[in-house]
Amino acid sequence: MITGRFSAWVILFAAAGGSAPSGAHAADSNAFGVEAGPAITVPPTFGLRFAGETARFTLALPWSVQFGPLLQGDEGSGLRPYRALLEPGLVLPAGGSYTSYYLRAGLRAIFSSSGALGFGLGVGYTQSMSNNLNSAISQEMIVTVGRCCTPGSLLFSVRYEYALVGGGEVWTSIGLPLW
Repeated sequence: MITGRFSAWVILFAAAGGSAPSGAHAADSNAFGVEAGPAITVPPTFGLRFAGETARFTLALPWSVQFGPLLQGDEGSGLRPYRALLEPGLVLPAGGSYTSYYLRAGLRAIFSSSGALGFGLGVGYTQSMSNNLNSAISQEMIVTVGRCCTPGSLLFSVRYEYALVGGGEVWTSIGLPLW
């Protein structure tokens, strides 16, 4: 059932969210803070959306705000482990369909960013701005290549969208963070 699978992801996200990356520590107990990124991400995040036998290209301009303790050490120096995300985007037409528009809000946590690879989880809600796309809730897995979320690193995300009406869909996306 959708509720059971989504609940399992929420529990996993909440349990992992309480832990900082393994080799990192907060600079001091009062170092909680918030840092906003650029309002528009250039280049846009691109990806694929799979629904049944149809694949459609997606383009998004995600904006995120880092928050949490300021991390120190090799695994997170100067980073904050949590992200609030606002992502306007579009799904390009496939086979005679129409372009779909959406707005996604989400939360992400990066749990490990040692070496060249990082790992994180996220949850979100996608609000459809078109008649040919269903609103949905989702969970995602994130892999970063390069030091997480720093300029020039790559962010690869796979998420499953549980449509509020109709069937679910798998989305993949690749992003190039600028901050």
